[in-house]
Amino acid sequence: MRKAQIIFLLILIVSLGFLREFLFIEINLRYYQVLYEPDMTIRSEFIAILDPLSAIQIYWFKWVLTGLMATMFYAIGAKTLSVITSQPQWKLFGLVYLVLLGTALLSYGVIWIIFSPLQGYTIARFLLGLAQSPFPLLFMIPALKLKSQTT
Repeated sequence: MRKAQIIFLLILIVSLGFLREFLFIEINLRYYQVLYEPDMTIRSEFIAILDPLSAIQIYWFKWVLTGLMATMFYAIGAKTLSVITSQPQWKLFGLVYLVLLGTALLSYGVIWIIFSPLQGYTIARFLLGLAQSPFPLLFMIPALKLKSQTT
């Protein structure tokens, strides 16, 4: 049962990664279309729900979707770690996510003030991209195995 649960959760996290990639590519295409090429038609009809939105609305929708995706990756990752270790890992995994999100926000603010908003945005998006991926889970599995071997 435990092995089947782990396989299911890993398939779920990989599927979520593909869904996230698809959504953000489509949203970015629509965003580019609104800003630069209103006549561009190379995109999926799936994303037509964004047609009535302005560029700034799409921009903020991307931030909301980023938070939602990071939350979903956190939940699936914490559950997977809990199943693998047979102990609840919600708090520890949550700490990893708090560090990622806090670093993203802090670096965005500091770099925005010192250099430029674009440079801060680039670094924050990179860190938030990590939070929307299996990377924290893949980092924590060996970390917890090492921790259990040393205690």
